[in-house]
Amino acid sequence: MPILRLRPVRAEDLPTLAQGGVGGAEDGGTGTAGVDTGVTARVSVAERAGSPVVGELIVTNEGARPVLLLEGELLEGGWQHRTLVHDLLLAPGSSRVVEVACVEHGR
Repeated sequence: MPILRLRPVRAEDLPTLAQGGVGGAEDGGTGTAGVDTGVTARVSVAERAGSPVVGELIVTNEGARPVLLLEGELLEGGWQHRTLVHDLLLAPGSSRVVEVACVEHGR
């Protein structure tokens, strides 16, 4: 049985165009991987319309590049701060209902 090791993924760990990655300088980017991550990602966070659910939020990519958000990233918005339960790759201009967990003390 293989041994698996987990390590955090950082933007500098993603492939660059020079390394055969996607996106980059030729399509108007900066030469780095064709995704925005973490605080550089242009996303909005909102509660579900009508009947908000504590374990779900709507995340919208408002940028021109795909967004990669990793499990555990803090989402501030809506009624309380929450963290992503799963990794998320979101196309430019798209929205998705995502599973989240509350991180506020006493909630």
